[in-house]
Amino acid sequence: MHGPRATWYVRQLSFNSIRVLCNANTSEHFNPKKDASFPEINLKTGEITGLTGGLPPSNRTVLAFFAGKMHGKLRPALFQHWMGKDEDVQVYETLPQGISYHEMMRKSRNCICPSGHEVASPRFAEAIYAECVPVLISQHYIFPFSDVRNWDSFTIQVPVTEIPDLKNILEVIPEDQYSRMQQRVKQVHRHFVCSSPSLSCAFACAAELRTSDLGDFVLRREEKILGVRADDLGFFAEKRREDFGGER
Repeated sequence: MHGPRATWYVRQLSFNSIRVLCNANTSEHFNPKKDASFPEINLKTGEITGLTGGLPPSNRTVLAFFAGKMHGKLRPALFQHWMGKDEDVQVYETLPQGISYHEMMRKSRNCICPSGHEVASPRFAEAIYAECVPVLISQHYIFPFSDVRNWDSFTIQVPVTEIPDLKNILEVIPEDQYSRMQQRVKQVHRHFVCSSPSLSCAFACAAELRTSDLGDFVLRREEKILGVRADDLGFFAEKRREDFGGER
């Protein structure tokens, strides 16, 4: 048992704690008013350096790329419509021998990130590392750090019902708009990396935020829990900002 349901059966814990979860699934009792979504990161070798970087947009020759197992409720539609069907939208269950998963991401303009058994996937972090614009296909998923990050500015979100039209959706994005999104991917990737020795994975996001933003992030979370505006918290609000080094 994992995800939001792991604590749902202990109602006092579920209702009275701030749960930090990778599988931030609102259909499984994840409560965005008090809980926090956390990025899922898969470090296969344990190394935390050399993970980021990719080709410039002008040298990215693949419109969209995905490689992964066919599981969960959403991926079958992706495979049905796109696996082996189009050279521009390359969808694989198993990559051909000699083709590198990470190199494919680094030379793709867009990296398809569909939910599998869980709404969360380490694939969107891998896409960000490769400076590849993530194409998110999910339902009931609250994105990590969405209180302080505008996901619309650096990702493309495609409803499940529009999977058959995926190529057209990506092709009609103006080049200047795509370039801005890809630049933002490069800007935010530092918030999804792991740091050593003092910071754990993904909490690099908190460390890299401007301190005033981090204080506001905590305040927004507490606003939701307490049901009051931060400005009405008076001394408490100022103390919280001081705790995180903010000066507002």
